[in-house]
Amino acid sequence: LKIDGADITLTSDANGEWLPAAVISPLAPILLQARQAMAANPANPDFSSLPDWRIGSITLRNAKLRVIEAGGAQNLISALDVRVAWPGTTDPLQVTGAGVWRGQEFGLSANFGNPVQMAAGGSGGLKASFNSQEATFEFDGVANLNRVFFANGEVKFETPSMGALLDWLGAQMDAGASMGKMALSAKLVTKDDKMNFDDAVTALADVTGGDR
Repeated sequence: LKIDGADITLTSDANGEWLPAAVISPLAPILLQARQAMAANPANPDFSSLPDWRIGSITLRNAKLRVIEAGGAQNLISALDVRVAWPGTTDPLQVTGAGVWRGQEFGLSANFGNPVQMAAGGSGGLKASFNSQEATFEFDGVANLNRVFFANGEVKFETPSMGALLDWLGAQMDAGASMGKMALSAKLVTKDDKMNFDDAVTALADVTGGDR
């Protein structure tokens, strides 16, 4: 399936659930069954009885994606070219694409080992990468896609200018602060809405302090 010029809106409700109804609704029976398996045995859920629905691939060309958070904040991604390959609901899902956000081009790729299980709160393999003029990021490990996000794996991050990256993200630095090149490699573990970086190796350049 190929779609040109799509205009897509994703909205988050007060509970942090994202509601792409056109995608979630057809999969609701499988997601419900997967969540029931998680509830029955969280430590070792049995997903063997999940049905295998054949899906295929979807390609979006020159699309727009609006992401609206529960508080009303909006982000727009334009010039979005994405290919989603998902042979079936028990198969890995692969996403590759590129777009423009806040005036900067970016590219991304991600491979989800067990997307239905991950959406139901179970863990699955995740390999993802992001690249732009401002930063590159790679993750290789396990994660889930539930409201309480969990990840455990190797992460690599590099930016030629931390200051420029923060500016692109809309974050503010202390007056007079300057942050240059930064690189990080570590094992990322999330727990209780916190991120821990174990065995971290960092490199900084051209960093000066600002007002506190």
